[in-house]
Amino acid sequence: MAVPLFNLHRVLQKHTTELEFAFKNCLEAARFINGPQVQALEQQLSQYLGTSETIGVSSGTDALLAIFMSLQAQPGDEIIVTPFTFIASASSILRAGFKPVFADLAPNSFHPYLEQIDAVRTHKTKGILAVHLFGEPNNLTEMRQYCEANKLWLIEDCAQSLGSAHAGQKVGSFGHASAFSFFPAKNLGCLGDGGAVATNSNDLAEKIKIIKSHGSKTKYHCEVVGGNFRLDTIQAAMLNVLLPQLDGWILKRQQNAAIYSAELGGLPGLKLPKPVEGHSWNQFTLRTQFRDKLKKELDQNGIGNAIYYPKPLHEQPVFGSRVKLKEAELRCEEVISIPIYPGLLNAEQEIIIDTIKHFFRSNT
Repeated sequence: MAVPLFNLHRVLQKHTTELEFAFKNCLEAARFINGPQVQALEQQLSQYLGTSETIGVSSGTDALLAIFMSLQAQPGDEIIVTPFTFIASASSILRAGFKPVFADLAPNSFHPYLEQIDAVRTHKTKGILAVHLFGEPNNLTEMRQYCEANKLWLIEDCAQSLGSAHAGQKVGSFGHASAFSFFPAKNLGCLGDGGAVATNSNDLAEKIKIIKSHGSKTKYHCEVVGGNFRLDTIQAAMLNVLLPQLDGWILKRQQNAAIYSAELGGLPGLKLPKPVEGHSWNQFTLRTQFRDKLKKELDQNGIGNAIYYPKPLHEQPVFGSRVKLKEAELRCEEVISIPIYPGLLNAEQEIIIDTIKHFFRSNT
């Protein structure tokens, strides 16, 4: 029995009728740009996140880019970011004119802690991009206090963490602004690319609204350099249908994670992700020195898996970095993610667990 890493059809099939109806309404109205569904989604997301403003944009990458463009970099300005994340986190910093500075991960963690961040902070540091990787929330209470004390921007990359929470508050509502992705495999995905920016700053929200529309507040009057970062009406309509399902999907992810933790805990040679409170489990990522052999075993048994990420960002040629970051480099050698999505069947999860147990009992 093949077990996919993610089966989008299985997740969406219960909602086909509603999605088709929403699509038909878009087709009949023929308002494919800036239709009322976009504003409806923005209002729903603001209410869900507890933010004053949410702005639909064309992707999670464009959400980050619009945020950093709105901050108006000066020559030499730096933003601190993890090297263990998708490239868009750091490339968006670079594209907006800032210099990404990489802080190594804390030992036994997927994130830098304040100790690692403070070690690379300079007089040129203007902000921190906190990436809630795999759905695991950063310690935003401490990070916000640190940023306030040092007069830094706190930007949240929530591409993998919509629905995650810290101290009972949704991630994406702590910093100056936050970026979300609706790529189909995220906690909440649309039927293509889509994203959003959330903020409690009216001033920042107005700047981003201008930037996402070619730098124009009024048509044919360009005030700043911007881009075409609008969210399609059709994608907003699809998300309006699916957003009410988000908490139920996250609950299922959390239940799947709890089963993995109970069944795989204690296996020699295997490190499990931490069950942090408020985790939404966009990925369930294992760590092992036998990663490549385990991947081969999973592949041979038809079990979907992926390596997020095989190469840290400070080693990517585009950034021209010469630093050595031991912990980040080690994670890239250890990590492998297994199916966790809400459509995962109990029988499929049993196969995954049995396969992993057999592998470690045979190889350690």
